[in-house]
Amino acid sequence: MPSSIIMFETPILFLIFNRPDTTKKVFEKIREIKPKTLYVAADGAREGDIQEENNCALARQIAIDVDWNCEVKTLFRNKNLGCKEAVSTALNWFFSEVEEGIILEDDCLPSSAFFEYCKSLLEKFRNNPDVISINGCNYGYQYDKASYFYSRHFNAWGWASWRRASEEVSYSISDWDELTVDKKYSFLYDRLKLAPVDLDKPWFEYWRKIFDSISDGTLNTWDYFWLYYQLKNKKYSILPAVNLVKNIGFHEKATHTTFVTHPAALLDANELSIPLKENKKVRVNIDYEIKALQPINYMYSRKQNSFYLKKQLSKIPCFRHIIYLKKRVFS
Repeated sequence: MPSSIIMFETPILFLIFNRPDTTKKVFEKIREIKPKTLYVAADGAREGDIQEENNCALARQIAIDVDWNCEVKTLFRNKNLGCKEAVSTALNWFFSEVEEGIILEDDCLPSSAFFEYCKSLLEKFRNNPDVISINGCNYGYQYDKASYFYSRHFNAWGWASWRRASEEVSYSISDWDELTVDKKYSFLYDRLKLAPVDLDKPWFEYWRKIFDSISDGTLNTWDYFWLYYQLKNKKYSILPAVNLVKNIGFHEKATHTTFVTHPAALLDANELSIPLKENKKVRVNIDYEIKALQPINYMYSRKQNSFYLKKQLSKIPCFRHIIYLKKRVFS
């Protein structure tokens, strides 16, 4: 192999399932940076679904079709485990092998800057127990004071973390049911000694329903367990100054992102200057939560007041035109 080819040293975990089309697009971005080590984990097809079996097989072929000097390790399931178990066990497998790494799902299309952004911040916060993850998506919010900022909320649309964090996260929140309503309110509002004035009652109700659903098993997912651990233990996530990952998985037949007219589906993956501009003020960016995170999460419920949503989303520059072009989003 020519010596001019530079290998990307940070390990990558590629999570795939039954979408060869999106798998190919994300894999091409991985191919561009030529990781030295690639881990690929795939859930199995649901029993009796021949078309899905074919799609799963094709996605696996695509994800391991490396043409550079790369160590490829696979965790291919013969049976369907579902989103929660398939991803959580894949993460445990990955972090049992590596101390730190980048995680991409088959519908998270990153910009070129995403990889260096993750690599740099994994190193910077490696020994900082207050930081749980490096996130690539920020829902279109633009921050001009540094290359990244701090948040109370974990986002899994392209991210990176460490073994130390993975070992702390439990995929069970049995203690949630033991909390009174007042204690749940305190848990969600006072998590970093910030006054509750920055958030409102619908925000509390939204997250209470989320945690109720994962506690009783109604919601089959894994990422909210990371968020729960983060909120409970007052940890930070790091978010980029501009959005670095485009979610290309919004589809009517998707597992969770079925809301195809959701504004987040129209976000582009942007570039970010490297080296990064340091952010020395370790504090939560409340402006991001109020102007971007809050209204975006409300959109998933599709039951919130449309006037409120339009007002909040209009504060985000990249969403202003979407509000008028995609009026049915608010129906």
